[in-house]
Amino acid sequence: MHVLTFMYPTAPGGTFDFEHYFKTHLPLGAGLAQKFLEINVSKMIVQTVRGPDQGGLDAPYYVLCHVPFETKEEADRLATLFSYDEPRRRLSEDWPKYTPVSPLAVLSEWTVLENMDELRHRFATVLEPAEAESAR
Repeated sequence: MHVLTFMYPTAPGGTFDFEHYFKTHLPLGAGLAQKFLEINVSKMIVQTVRGPDQGGLDAPYYVLCHVPFETKEEADRLATLFSYDEPRRRLSEDWPKYTPVSPLAVLSEWTVLENMDELRHRFATVLEPAEAESAR
């Protein structure tokens, strides 16, 4: 899976307006991707980070928005959206309405591991015995 992730840094004393983000910014991004790149974004995975105020850990980001694609080419193409004047202007002008700091973006490839039984088996039959042997 190939993913373009937008990361929204935290700022001292800053806040993140989730209502604006969900109701305005995400539809704006998806619409502009369709209008300029003919990409129909099929899914966005919005990861809300729990900071200390929500019982979580100190975190450098409020939100990470992951946009997954089947191919590297699709993810790479979405990353070019800011090369067009209108999307760059409209999205950039919208940022201060919900976040105190401009977002960062990163392209990545994800590997989803689903066979946890196999991993635990390797731990129990290979890694744990090797650790016990080295402790002797």
